[in-house]
Amino acid sequence: AERFDGGTGRMCFGAGAGLDPESALDSALCEIATDSVNLVGRTRRDEARLRAMAEDFTKVTTLHDHPLVYGVPEMGRHADFLLRQPDPRPPLRVADVRWPGPDGEPAAPDLREDLLRAVAAVTAAGFDVVVVDQTLPEQRALGLHTVKVLVPGLVPIDFGWSRQRARHMPRMRTTLTAAGLNPAPHPFP
Repeated sequence: AERFDGGTGRMCFGAGAGLDPESALDSALCEIATDSVNLVGRTRRDEARLRAMAEDFTKVTTLHDHPLVYGVPEMGRHADFLLRQPDPRPPLRVADVRWPGPDGEPAAPDLREDLLRAVAAVTAAGFDVVVVDQTLPEQRALGLHTVKVLVPGLVPIDFGWSRQRARHMPRMRTTLTAAGLNPAPHPFP
């Protein structure tokens, strides 16, 4: 979301993911709606600190710094690659971004089938999928399980500019030169 006048509380970002694009879009819009309501006030209350971050990205250190710094009007230029492309792609209908299963459905009735489809897509692109069981004994006793899934080589999202890994990963250099990388921290909460 972007203020038409470009003023304080200028931009608010949201993201959503899922096999159902309508659900993913709904999640992203809810994230934007939740954050945008308070963005002007939060930016004004912390304006001096946020302006310092906009001048020196090493001052972006916490999860909340990332979206808040985009409330400073000058940060808008760092989102131009998203919002003001010289040759933008034509808009897509939500139905056009569905990832249909074998029968055309966006999601299978069995979660395992969707999981296997996602793993197959990642491995077909040449990546490994690593699953780490983190189930606590109390969870196991209830029949619950917790796992962490990692895909080495995909671009991570880090919070705090000094902990930024993505800019230095080989995968970032497959399509961009160092000059082509956006120098600003990502805007996601």
